[in-house]
Amino acid sequence: MSSKDPNKLQIELNRLQSRLDLLVAYGHDKNIVEAYGHLLAHIKSTPSETYFPIVKIMQIAKINDTESLLSIVEFFSSVLDVVYVYLTHDSDIEISAESYFDTIENGSNPRELLTGKVIDKFQLDRLSFYCRINHQLLA
Repeated sequence: MSSKDPNKLQIELNRLQSRLDLLVAYGHDKNIVEAYGHLLAHIKSTPSETYFPIVKIMQIAKINDTESLLSIVEFFSSVLDVVYVYLTHDSDIEISAESYFDTIENGSNPRELLTGKVIDKFQLDRLSFYCRINHQLLA
């Protein structure tokens, strides 16, 4: 690939910019469009950054509500992968999306993604997620 060829991430960011431009043209909610724009500009300007915890996304996008956060994650789903985790004092234990939502909806104990082991004595407030740039776009 020559230095003039855009990489996969840049191509996808350009697609998102086109979608964002359409949202603006059709008068979509100004606040969420601005939030999308903030995160898009940030990712474009710092392409080596790949890890985006919830708090960072909210700060970059200048939002403070869960509904907007989820809208942003959905809008950027072609660029960002969601990683569900159970936070411990020592580390983050990755869990599947299915386990995450089953825990929230049914109160069942989450299971470790790699081992399938049930996480005992879990606390619901330790369930979380973060986003990372889709690794296939970085190749």
